[in-house]
Amino acid sequence: MTGRLLDSGGMTPTPPPRHRLAAALWTLVVPVGISLAGLALTLSWRDRLPDPIVTHWGPTGADGFGTLTPHVVAPLAVMVPAFSIFCWAFATFGPRGGAPRRSLSACAVGFSILITGVFVGGLAIQLDLEDAALTGDVGGPTVLS
Repeated sequence: MTGRLLDSGGMTPTPPPRHRLAAALWTLVVPVGISLAGLALTLSWRDRLPDPIVTHWGPTGADGFGTLTPHVVAPLAVMVPAFSIFCWAFATFGPRGGAPRRSLSACAVGFSILITGVFVGGLAIQLDLEDAALTGDVGGPTVLS
């Protein structure tokens, strides 16, 4: 426990340094919030998506198909939080200085935007299609991410 000595000889706890709170906010709360928003949107679209959905695009178009949960929900619920935890741990316990913390915060937020954008964008172009094979090019959503 960190603290400062009082005149009476007792210890009083001090709050964690501000940079640790900021690191936790920008490496954990914001990225996971973005991922959860994408996950909620994805689940709200579940009834409007074809079954199976397109899970991979190649040079000739859609070339991989699968169900929603393992191909979209799991990455949003696992990849982004795992990367965020890594960034938070390294920003909190890694090298001292503001530059590494800021860089890791930016990486965590950027990664969550990219992954969420790619997955949600890939699903957006499949909305209300009867057959996932009719899905167009994924270039637009990918570029926007």
